[in-house]
Amino acid sequence: MPCAVTAGYTLDCKDAVGGLKNIYFANGLPSAATITSTTASGISNVSGVSFYKYELMPQAADSFTEEITATPANGNVFYTQTVVANFAKMSQADRNRWYTLAQARVLTIIEKKDGTFWLLGQVNGLEVSAGSHTSGAAMGDFNGTQITLTGMEAQPAQILTSTSAFTKI
Repeated sequence: MPCAVTAGYTLDCKDAVGGLKNIYFANGLPSAATITSTTASGISNVSGVSFYKYELMPQAADSFTEEITATPANGNVFYTQTVVANFAKMSQADRNRWYTLAQARVLTIIEKKDGTFWLLGQVNGLEVSAGSHTSGAAMGDFNGTQITLTGMEAQPAQILTSTSAFTKI
C-alpha cells in the first residue's frame, strides 16, 4: 500500500510559540534555486539565489498559514501557503520596495519566533495577493504597510535544517 500510515503522533512539551520574526525573499525566481532536501529531515541547502532579510516588529500579528485542500473525487491534494506581514512606517523607499514585491513571484523563507526557518513557494513561488498602506487614525494606530503573499504547492513547506542553509544579504 503506497500511502500507508507509518507512524503515530504523541503530545509533546508545551513550548510552542506563534508568530514570525523575519521574512527572507529570494533575489530570483524559484526555478533559479537548487534545493537539497529529504522528506525525512527537511532542506539542507538552498543555492543559486540570495535572500534579502525583512525584519518584522516583535509585537505585530505576522503569520504563516498552510491550508490543506483535498479533492477525493479528483484524487488530489495541494497546499495553499499564506504569509501576512506588517511593516511599520511609510516612506518613498518603502513604497518602491512594496511596488516591486507586488510584481514579483518570490521564493520565501520565514523565520518563526521559535527559531525555525521554513521554505515557502518552493516550486511555484509566492505572490502578493493583498495589501494595504495605512496612516492610522489615532496617534497610537498602526502606521505602515500590511502585505499578504500567497502561493500553491503540491507539497507542504519544509523546514531548513540549518541557519546556514541559505545565503542572506
